[in-house]
Amino acid sequence: MRISPEQALEKLKRGLARSLSDNRKFGSGIDSTRRSELAQGQTPYAVILACADSRVSPEFIFDAGMGDLFVCRNAGNLVTNAVLDSIEYAALQLKTPLLLVLGHKECAAVQLTVKEARKPGAASQSIRSLIKLIMPAVKSTRPSNQSLNLKQTWTEKAIKVNVELACKEVLKHKPVLAQLISQKQFRICGAVYDTQNGDVEFLY
Repeated sequence: MRISPEQALEKLKRGLARSLSDNRKFGSGIDSTRRSELAQGQTPYAVILACADSRVSPEFIFDAGMGDLFVCRNAGNLVTNAVLDSIEYAALQLKTPLLLVLGHKECAAVQLTVKEARKPGAASQSIRSLIKLIMPAVKSTRPSNQSLNLKQTWTEKAIKVNVELACKEVLKHKPVLAQLISQKQFRICGAVYDTQNGDVEFLY
């Protein structure tokens, strides 16, 4: 039975509460019975676009079992062509009702982009394409006074804006999702995970 976007978001929040209270429901998330069920098909209730950072595992953050989340990950939780098509596939073919773009504090990809904005040419050539995609969020949050003590605040703001811009990019390139949203069959949310205390700040 298909659930609503609001119900899917509530499931994520309940899972987060279990995770924060060390009262996990799923453990390893798989057993032979569940594996047999999933072999017949999948019905994830949420798409998660998250950073590839090893500390940011959506299944553990939201205490989700195998088959519950359709997860796309890359450094900086960026919207690429492959990510866009994956989200559309989940929404249209799997009927997944929710997309959560999940950034996180202390994101190295954003930190490196801030460093590049402060001192052009500082980043290595190997991550130039990554920095190019994050730079709009960094430039839009640049403080008027670029003193060293503002660097952390700048990064924190850029992390949130990077999430917000990712959500906008999805709608910009996938108007079919906007149609689903107008029909109340789909929803896009943004959030930031705190790597220190394990909590999640839902931005909208």
